[in-house]
Amino acid sequence: MKILHVEHEELIRELYAIEFEEKEYLEISSASTVEEAIQILQQNNDIKIIICGHKFTDGNSEKIYSLAKTINPEIAFILNLSFEGETNNVSEYKTFKDDNHNNHIVIKPNEAGTILTFINEVYNEIYTAEHGTSPTSLTSTTPSSTPVAPEDAFTNELGEFTLPSVQVVSKFLSPDKDENSYRRVGINRFLRMNTIPAEVYLKLGEEKFIKVINDNEPYDFSRIKKYIKKGVNYLYIPKAQSDQFINNYSSLLKSTLSKPDVPLKDRLEVQQDVLKLAHERANLVGIDKGVIEDMTVATNSVINTVYQNYDLFTMLSSMMKKNDYIVEHSLTTAFVAGHLATEIGWGAESTLQKIAMASMLHDVYLDKEHMASITCKNSVAFRALTEEEQQKVLTHPFNTASHIDQMANFLPDVSSIVFAHHEQPDGCGFPLGINSIRIPQITCAFIIAEDLVNCMYYGKVNANFFDNLTLKFKEKYNRGNFRVALEALISMLDKNSFE
Repeated sequence: MKILHVEHEELIRELYAIEFEEKEYLEISSASTVEEAIQILQQNNDIKIIICGHKFTDGNSEKIYSLAKTINPEIAFILNLSFEGETNNVSEYKTFKDDNHNNHIVIKPNEAGTILTFINEVYNEIYTAEHGTSPTSLTSTTPSSTPVAPEDAFTNELGEFTLPSVQVVSKFLSPDKDENSYRRVGINRFLRMNTIPAEVYLKLGEEKFIKVINDNEPYDFSRIKKYIKKGVNYLYIPKAQSDQFINNYSSLLKSTLSKPDVPLKDRLEVQQDVLKLAHERANLVGIDKGVIEDMTVATNSVINTVYQNYDLFTMLSSMMKKNDYIVEHSLTTAFVAGHLATEIGWGAESTLQKIAMASMLHDVYLDKEHMASITCKNSVAFRALTEEEQQKVLTHPFNTASHIDQMANFLPDVSSIVFAHHEQPDGCGFPLGINSIRIPQITCAFIIAEDLVNCMYYGKVNANFFDNLTLKFKEKYNRGNFRVALEALISMLDKNSFE
């Protein structure tokens, strides 16, 4: 059955298309203007339903409605209005309900499922007339939590409802809400669960959100994948439900990491997810018990992976997707620092825990790549920052270390590694500007590991990369307390390969 959807907002057209194209019995065409809709109508005499907004850049919906009645009075017309009474003074709609019993009115914002209920009614009627029986595969998709207004809500003159329009609407965010009421969540996270303990919204504009998944409603991954294919990177959940969502999601990730048979690729992806979740929480509430618990799970998983002795640089190549610098940088630093510590002879679990946890935490209070990637206060990149950003970069080692020190019974040395991770062997680093003689050896190993990760992340890794890197690091780090870690790095590079 052919449908014409006329809507000037592209994303709404795409959302409806995603919902409708799952129904094999529907074939949908879309138009964004009155002229475009008229052309499609004139070229297709078998359209059965038109879903139409009212105001367009080149006219209003009554032109489309009048043509549709002329072509075929049996075409069902679903008016998708911006507010009640929007077409009260339009003469073409005075007999709207009398013209066709399948004509309907819904008020924006609304959901595709509401309109799909009306579409199913028309399809059922047509199918029954042609085959003498109802289609057995047809089921309503309207969620039980979103009731559809009954027919008597439309018995008065157009726009004068006998029931509140919210019964027809309301998978959308109400107009008085804004983005501050919602928490942004990376869309790929929804591929790990089949139900969400929260309502899920898609952002249409600065103050416009549409609900796409109901609270605890089972959903198919194909729907999420279609949003991803359309370029959607984030979905939104109400902040009032965010704690429950985060707790459930965190528990799922931790459970996955606790399984010994999880493939390496999946394990690395879950480690990144756990770390990203912890970073987001830290930026909301600071470094608290929940943040440390999540990072401890990720840290233990990293250590177990280090002990399994995978080829380091082959593993890192699968992690550096350049989708989220801070998370990828922190996790890859944990792996490099862990392998480097093992090469030095510091392979005790307690030492690897310190290094891995410092890696997870060191940039936790920086939420932008252009700040987190700063390595030196004398760099061009640092001078390009705003004064506020420069201050945030310069103080983040102290602020993070201070919060770590407030945690009772926390791992020793982690705060000192974090505090000094921007120091340099020549004394030009920050916050203290100490040199290679005064920087502790374990921190020196961390600094070299982080430098290697940055070089790999932003450099072109080819056959000559590590030869050139070795020469550069020898010139930079062959002094003071850095020598031990430098020698271990050179040895580690000889044992691993990068493809």
